[in-house]
Amino acid sequence: MSESQKHKIIFICDRKIISFFEDYINTFHNIFDVEIYLFLDKDSIKSYLDNYPNPHIPIFIFMQFI
Repeated sequence: MSESQKHKIIFICDRKIISFFEDYINTFHNIFDVEIYLFLDKDSIKSYLDNYPNPHIPIFIFMQFI
């Protein structure tokens, strides 16, 4: 499957805990088009989602706590 045909998954993860999830997230690269958005506070998440071009296409996975 080409990169353009892969479903997109966006991991939204607290910047302070990304190291605990990196290996898990990397397992998705072979199957999905993966993007990672690192946030510092919940306001930045809202801003990111409000400005995302088409929020109905990707799958968002929020990773906030260990």
